[in-house]
Amino acid sequence: MDAPGQQRVFVDFKPAAREEGLTLGVDVPAPGDYQPQALPARRGLPRSTVTPSTSVVTWSRATRRG
Repeated sequence: MDAPGQQRVFVDFKPAAREEGLTLGVDVPAPGDYQPQALPARRGLPRSTVTPSTSVVTWSRATRRG
């Protein structure tokens, strides 16, 4: 890992017995001298859109500078 602090790891997979895939996530501590910093201001992107039949989530990558 390139920076100290909490990192999040995701894995996507589709078990043979299921029609839909699954996503698992876990927080992993990265060693080092971590100094929390505020995230940059949001750039006006929508967070999510949810309807009874579908959901769409828009996300952006947060970067750390150390």
